[in-house]
Amino acid sequence: MLLFGSLASLSVVLLFQYRPATINKLDRKIVSTYVNHYRNKLESARVQTQKSQSLKQLEELLAELETIQKRDRLAVIKRNSLDQITEAYLESAEYEKALFWAETWVSFDERDILASIRLCKTLYEIPERKREALATLEALLKKVPEAELVSQTAAGWALEEGRTLDAFQIAKRHIERTYSGFDIHWTVFWDTGAGFNASQSSSTYPAITGQNNAKFEFELPKNVARIRLDPPPNAVYAIKNPVFMWQAPTGGTQPLLDLKLQLHQMERKYGGLETTGGNDPHFHWRMPESFSAKNHVAHFETQLENPLPEWIRELVTGRYSPQLNLAIADHGNDDLSEFYVQTKAALTSDINIPPSNLAKAETISISVYWSGEQKFFSEKRATTKAINMGSDKHFNAEYSINSSLKKLRLDFPDSAGAKVLIENLRLLDETSTVDVDLINARYVLMHNVSRAGNTFSLHGKDPHFAIKIDEMNVDSVLIQGQVH
Repeated sequence: MLLFGSLASLSVVLLFQYRPATINKLDRKIVSTYVNHYRNKLESARVQTQKSQSLKQLEELLAELETIQKRDRLAVIKRNSLDQITEAYLESAEYEKALFWAETWVSFDERDILASIRLCKTLYEIPERKREALATLEALLKKVPEAELVSQTAAGWALEEGRTLDAFQIAKRHIERTYSGFDIHWTVFWDTGAGFNASQSSSTYPAITGQNNAKFEFELPKNVARIRLDPPPNAVYAIKNPVFMWQAPTGGTQPLLDLKLQLHQMERKYGGLETTGGNDPHFHWRMPESFSAKNHVAHFETQLENPLPEWIRELVTGRYSPQLNLAIADHGNDDLSEFYVQTKAALTSDINIPPSNLAKAETISISVYWSGEQKFFSEKRATTKAINMGSDKHFNAEYSINSSLKKLRLDFPDSAGAKVLIENLRLLDETSTVDVDLINARYVLMHNVSRAGNTFSLHGKDPHFAIKIDEMNVDSVLIQGQVH
C-alpha cells in the first residue's frame, strides 16, 4: 500500500512537471463539462413548445445560478437566461414577474445596457410606473447617448406619444455623439510574442483625401507577429476595402478581408467591416509569411463611411417624415433645420424597404445555391423551399443536392431589420455528416447581409451570403434556425 501511494505521488509530480499541456487539456475538459451542463439546461428551456414549461425550467436554472457573479465562467449562461425569461414574461404581459427578473438582471450587471432597457420597458407597461420608466430612460440617455439601443428606445417612445420633434432631437444627439468626423485618432497595437499591451502601441491619425479615403502610417519594430487596429470608441464606421501595406526591405500589400480577422464590437460586411457603436471596437490579424522580421514603415488604407441606422432613416425619410417636416418648420430653429436637411441628404440609399414581418410570418422562403467547378451560381443549381415555422419561429429544412460542391449560398426574403439565427448548417451524404462552422467559415459573398456570430441581419433586397467549403459530394443540406 505504501509503495502504491508513493508511485501515485510520483506520477502526479511527473505529470505536473513534464506534461503541462496534459494538465491544461484536462482543465479545459473539466470546465467544458461543467459549463455544458448548464448550457444544455438553457437550451432545453429554449426549445420547449409550452411556454409555461420553458419558464419553469428557466426559473429553476436561475435558482441554481443565483450566486454566479458577472465575471464567473457561468456568467454568460446566467445573462442569456435572464434575457430569455424577461423577454418571455414581457411578451405574455406578466409584468410583475418580468419586473422581478429585470431588476435581478440589473443587479447582476448594472452596466448591461440591454438589462437597463428591459427594466425600462417593463416599467413602461405598468401604468402607475410609466413616469418612472420615462425618467429612468432619460437618465440613461444622458449617461450613454452613444448607446444606440437607448436612443432608439427613447425616440420610439417619443413617437408613440406624438412627440416627433423630441424623437428627432434624440436622434440628433445620438448622431452628433457617434457619427463624428473621421479625423480622430485610432490606436495601433503590435504583438511580438507577449500579446497586445499598451507598451507596444501608438496613436495614429488618418490622412483623409477625396471621398473619405483614409490613410494611416506607422512604424513597426522587428518580429511583429500580429497587428491590431482600434477605431475610436463609440464611433460608427463602415470600413470599406481595408488594405495593409508595408515598405522595404520586403514590401507587400495585403487586402485584410482575405485574412482571418478577429473582431470585437465589429461586424464583417460585404466589402468591409463595420463598428457597432461599442466603447472598445478593434480587429486584429496574424501577419502573412511574406512580412519579414525587420523594421517596417507600414500603411493602412481604407474608405470610411458613416451608415445611419434604420430607425433614423424611418424617422427622417419614412412614415414620420411629413410630421417631422411640419414640426421643424414650426419650431423655427435654423440650426435644427440645417441639421435636418443635412441628415436627410445623407440618407441617399436606394433601399427603402419597411421593417420586415418575417418574424410574424408562418413560413419563410430560403433558397440554396451551390457550385462545384463552375465559376458562378446559377438557377440550374438551386432549390427553394417555403418552410413552415413553429410558434417560437424555429425552422428546420432539408434540401436535396446530389452534387459535388465547393461553394454554398443561402438566399433569404427581401427584408430590412429581420435577423436569422442559423443554429445548424449540415452537409449530408450516405456515410457522414459535416457541420459547417459559420463563425469561422470563409465568406466569399455577402449581399445586404451582416453577421454577428451565426446570426445574420437582413438589410434590403435579395439578401444572401455564400461560403467556400472543402470539396465534397453532398446528398442534402440541412438548415435549422430561428427568425427574430
